[in-house]
Formats: sequence, structure tokens, C-alpha cells
Amino acid sequence: MIRMLALFLPALFPSWRFFPAVEPSPRIEVAHVGAGPAEAWRAFRPPPARLTAAQMIARLFWSPRRNEDLYLASCAERIIADGRDHARREILKRIRAATPEARGRALRFRLVTVHREGERLVERTVYVSPIDAPAGDPPEPAS
Repeated sequence: MIRMLALFLPALFPSWRFFPAVEPSPRIEVAHVGAGPAEAWRAFRPPPARLTAAQMIARLFWSPRRNEDLYLASCAERIIADGRDHARREILKRIRAATPEARGRALRFRLVTVHREGERLVERTVYVSPIDAPAGDPPEPAS
């Protein structure tokens, strides 16, 4: 009986400590390999600079792109935590599907965290993927 009560108490009085620590969410940046002398990194699906009140309300009820962005953030966190190859493949698959100019070209992505140190924002690259060439195409050498 005491064991059953011990199992039931957490349901009545849950712990509000969901996460051991709150850390910066990684951002995904993409570069096309062989596009120039140096890889030009650009943000993949940057958040909108501004949303109207109507857009915010609409996003409460329908936001498939935001849901996918949350999934990509989860994949990025898995890569940082333990380097899962499945998460890397999922991110690459979605980059290729969402970026028409990425189809048929070698590319790579990196994960960047942003945190505040005093008054300034500091970016730190925490992961750079290997070059991903489309099937049948050898990757171009990086300069």
C-alpha cells in the first residue's frame, strides 16, 4: 500500500523542475560548398523580424512551419548532446526540401548558440556537419 502511495504522489504533486538547466537553443546555418572562395553561412529559416497581432493569434491555432522548426531545434540539441546521425540526416533532409537552391548542390550546416556576456551577444559554433553531396555527385573540395 505504501509503495502504491509513493507511485501516486508524484502525480498529485509534480515537480516543476522540467529541465536541469536552461541553455541557449542552437540556430541552424547553411553553406553551399563550392559556391565561392569561402563558405558563406546564412541562417536557415530565421525567425520573422516582426509579427502582427493577427499573425500571433493565427500561430496559436495553425503553425506547421513553427512546429517543424521546433523539431529541427530538438534534432540540433540531440546532435550537440550525443552526435546522433539520425538527427543530422533529418536536418539535411529538411534543408534540401525547404531550399530550392540546395537541390543538386553539396552543402553543410552548422549549429550556433548565442548567449549574452555582459552587454554583448556572443556566438559560438558548436557543430559543423560533414559535406553532404547529393546522390551521385562527388563533393567539391573546400577552399
